[in-house]
Amino acid sequence: MKLHFFNPSHEEALASGSPLYCPSQAARLFGSDAGALPALWAAAGDVVLLAPDAPPPPRWAVERGVLFERLDRLPRRVVQGATAVDVWGWDAAVARLLARAGVAPSLLPGPDRLDAIRCLSHRRRVTELLPRLRRALPLSVGSSHWCTSPAEVEALARRHGPLVCKAPWSGSGRGVFRYDAPGCAATRRVEALVRRQGGVEAEPLYRRRLDFAAEFTATPDGAVRYAGLSVFLTTAAGAYAGNLVAPEGVLLARVEQEVGPRAFGAAVAALESELPRLLAGRYVGPLGVDMMSVMTDRGPRLHPCVELNLRHTMGSVALSLRAWTGGDGPWRFVVAPCGTAAAAGAGAVCLTPGGRRFEAALLPQMS
Repeated sequence: MKLHFFNPSHEEALASGSPLYCPSQAARLFGSDAGALPALWAAAGDVVLLAPDAPPPPRWAVERGVLFERLDRLPRRVVQGATAVDVWGWDAAVARLLARAGVAPSLLPGPDRLDAIRCLSHRRRVTELLPRLRRALPLSVGSSHWCTSPAEVEALARRHGPLVCKAPWSGSGRGVFRYDAPGCAATRRVEALVRRQGGVEAEPLYRRRLDFAAEFTATPDGAVRYAGLSVFLTTAAGAYAGNLVAPEGVLLARVEQEVGPRAFGAAVAALESELPRLLAGRYVGPLGVDMMSVMTDRGPRLHPCVELNLRHTMGSVALSLRAWTGGDGPWRFVVAPCGTAAAAGAGAVCLTPGGRRFEAALLPQMS
């Protein structure tokens, strides 16, 4: 029996680095309201752990044979029967939370492994990985720079024009901001990140056309195996705005229309070769590599690594939803304020009813 737990505060916890980290109110409410999401990939008989104030589990999850328990009153039989634990993302704070709930230490990563995951999740890993991928994919584009001073960011802006800057630990568009030129409003934010977290990742501001990701699983034998394609939507500011849910072939056709018939497959092959070298067996579990199609003077080109996420992602949620929808669609998976997504139109399905602020929903995708 495997225990599952949804901790969307993972990136915040990594940035903190402390097992005593307390999630922001928004992250805590999202984790509570959408705590049933791991039932999408849990097996019958597995247990999804819910926050004490989480709404009752949705009917679809119960009908799949998934069990639910509150984290603050975890029965002894569940603790003793557990053979593995799967969380949204591993960090020191969630490991401490589960230990305090009674989960056996043997099922939780120790300090050394947690430190390794935090190190591997740092944005400097993208700066290291991207040049290797570019060498394997000569028609691809993209550059990433790790800057440890505001002066380095200023120099890049003078060379490339507007930049996108990213906090060392961040995801889903959080901690990502535009830097237009030396002395712009974002300068103080860069200074704060350098002072508090040691630096900032900076890359040119690309003319983005399509966002997508390759989802993988890192296995105990050190391999990294492709799991599926995710096509997702973002706001103008780069924040996550939803995923398309459709068969692999439908999504692949859309991506190949942008970057060519073999570019994505070549990128997957390159990642399956390079990621095991980067991870060196120090991470086991789901991971996603965000990519995008960008417009260049030579037409659309593939940027093969915008982010590396060593955790479950909304893309892995979308992959699980393929089976849930029976392969029809396409659909759009969204996270929205309560009462808005499920009311968007005929055929909309709320996956996490009963929340106080957030709901995850499937909407018919019309285009």
